[in-house]
Amino acid sequence: MVLLGRIQVRIQEAERAMKQTQLDIAQHKRDQAINSRSLRLLDALHQKAPDAAMFQSVGKMFFAATADQALGDIRGDIKSSEKAVTALEKKLVVVEKEHKDANSHLHDILGPVLAQQATISPPSQR
Repeated sequence: MVLLGRIQVRIQEAERAMKQTQLDIAQHKRDQAINSRSLRLLDALHQKAPDAAMFQSVGKMFFAATADQALGDIRGDIKSSEKAVTALEKKLVVVEKEHKDANSHLHDILGPVLAQQATISPPSQR
């Protein structure tokens, strides 16, 4: 019975990790989409008005930045989000495999027991 409890805990932990990883992937993809839109808008603004002043936020303050700095920072954010999504997708594959393995262990243990119970006492027909 202790073994079954451990397997059930592994299954629950894997499910929790899968859900959290999926949420993290979704958040990074949202950030990526927002940054991509911002990059397109700022790039178009820079093309139309190269002398336009740009400011970047630092906490509650803003400081003047060149267009290259602002656009470069946004490009960097997009790349880091892409790397994070790639890493999280790899993590999700590992966690899904752990979940599948734990489920198969549980079925390997309980399968013969359930089959034996089915042959001993068939369910009543109504």
